[in-house]
Amino acid sequence: DEKKVLKIGWAQDPQTLNPFVAQDEENFEVWAMTWDLLVNFSPDDLGPVPGIAESWEVSPDKKTVTYKLVEGAKWSDGEPITSADVKFSLEELGGDSLIFTGYTSNVTSIETPDDQTVVIKTSQPDTRMIGGLFVYILPEHVYGDVPGAELRKNFQPPLPMVGSGPYVVTQFERGRILTLE
Repeated sequence: DEKKVLKIGWAQDPQTLNPFVAQDEENFEVWAMTWDLLVNFSPDDLGPVPGIAESWEVSPDKKTVTYKLVEGAKWSDGEPITSADVKFSLEELGGDSLIFTGYTSNVTSIETPDDQTVVIKTSQPDTRMIGGLFVYILPEHVYGDVPGAELRKNFQPPLPMVGSGPYVVTQFERGRILTLE
């Protein structure tokens, strides 16, 4: 097989790969190729499609959503993707970051009854819980041991950047190069 390389020139390069502090559009392009959402957006009509969750069920009062995660899904480093990763991401990235916090403002609790199940309760019905919960799911085993104050300051994810998406960031030199494999 012949190796194919796609080179892209941007008007601005990402300033950081840290999702807790970055705000630039270019970061979203990198993150969208690196991490999935709990429920992704369809490329055809932007409707909800499986992401980290393969299915979901909404309670009759529309204030509780139970998600079943993709069975056997793994991070790029081989670790399993579990409900703990989802809970961590929604509480930490969704709870206190520059741009993701508003998406979880209606969440009253996140339960993880087992590794493959996440139950999100909201104070009122919230359509964002399916097809609009725009908080990337991060690997807790990479970010969970980093103190919150550092995550929200100058933390840089170690490379290769552990992800669930089709690409992994293997090289990043701000202002010079960003390589995804």
